[in-house]
Amino acid sequence: MAASVRWLDLRRLSAGADGQALGLRHPVSRGRVAAPAALVWRQPTTRHRVPRGVDQPLGHFAVGRRLSPAARCRRAVLGISPAIRRSRSMIIRAFSPRAWAWTELVGRTAVAGWACIVATGCSTLDPFFFTNEHSDGYAWDADPCDPQLQGELAEVAHARLGGPPPDCHPSTVPAARRHEGLLTISGRDVHYVFAERIDPIATIFYSHGRSQHLGRYWDRVELLWNLGYSVMIYDYPGYGRSEGEPDEQGIYASAVAVFERLRTMPGVDLDAVYLYGYSLGGAPTYELARRASHGELSPVPRGVISESAFCSTETLVQDGAYLNLPVEFVATNRFDSCSAISKLDPQLPVLILHGTKDTFLLPVHARKLRDASQGRAQLTWIDGADHIEIPTIGDTTYLDAVAGFIGTPDPSPR
Repeated sequence: MAASVRWLDLRRLSAGADGQALGLRHPVSRGRVAAPAALVWRQPTTRHRVPRGVDQPLGHFAVGRRLSPAARCRRAVLGISPAIRRSRSMIIRAFSPRAWAWTELVGRTAVAGWACIVATGCSTLDPFFFTNEHSDGYAWDADPCDPQLQGELAEVAHARLGGPPPDCHPSTVPAARRHEGLLTISGRDVHYVFAERIDPIATIFYSHGRSQHLGRYWDRVELLWNLGYSVMIYDYPGYGRSEGEPDEQGIYASAVAVFERLRTMPGVDLDAVYLYGYSLGGAPTYELARRASHGELSPVPRGVISESAFCSTETLVQDGAYLNLPVEFVATNRFDSCSAISKLDPQLPVLILHGTKDTFLLPVHARKLRDASQGRAQLTWIDGADHIEIPTIGDTTYLDAVAGFIGTPDPSPR
């Protein structure tokens, strides 16, 4: 049997150094547990180019990519697959009855999850939320190949779905229809861009995901703009041209300030404003909707859309790693969208979009958001879509869902 067993230090697994077998540090004797061949998880051998900024689950390592501490945290705590989590318990029970008894006594999920955090040198999951980058500005039409405006949709379509390679092109939003500005909040600048549509169907207030800056999501803005909507997008503190360091309250403050600026933008009908949050952006989206529902914010949105959003930090911790500990142990940013959605005006329409194959934020988050709304929210599954693939997946489910929720374009030129 010894010949079929390989050892693996959990720290090396989290750093992507080996990835060929699963081992756990013994919680009592501090030894290592060996996994027989039948229980060994093997990394896929096929390697592919991973688009810049695309999140990858455990087992999909980009060639030559050195993982940051935040990435090691995520892979060790949030990215472990359900199959590995199930195998953990089997391995401990088979090879160390003493360890099994200990984990049963104090809660095996808490011990295993906390061991993951300690083994990777992480005392907090807060770095998981923010992978921001600073930018001095965007070239726009002056440089149609500006990598800061490449966006992720074309890269995803090419790398994962076999689409054409990303090419350089000027923004489909004309320069005359792009309105950039800076707001000052507590002495710090917050950057926003408004994509104006002539006689728009509605105006969308867009809160983006956790990566880089708004340039990473500009092609998503263009997609919505091409459907006939004006779109306001902004950067969180520490992202792009926005100053400061990102945290939950700073993100909410930025969102509120830019949302209130929306009323000054050209062509905005305040009775036709929709909130849209993608991934991390679901948190400020539901928080804005909650405040508007209680008269703390205006204009009152006509509807709310979230795409690939999560329920709360607590759900991320517990469902992602079987870590049955209070969320305060591992994160200061709560991002409790499930609580916020439960407090919305019952008459406020909500659309939840989530991929059935989302490996980054599991589908359970969408179900919990719907349940927290007491079933009032409309949950639309995008079949076969992973976390960032929803707008690019083969059929028109995404476009039909958005157009059906907000409205369809007028066929006349705009």
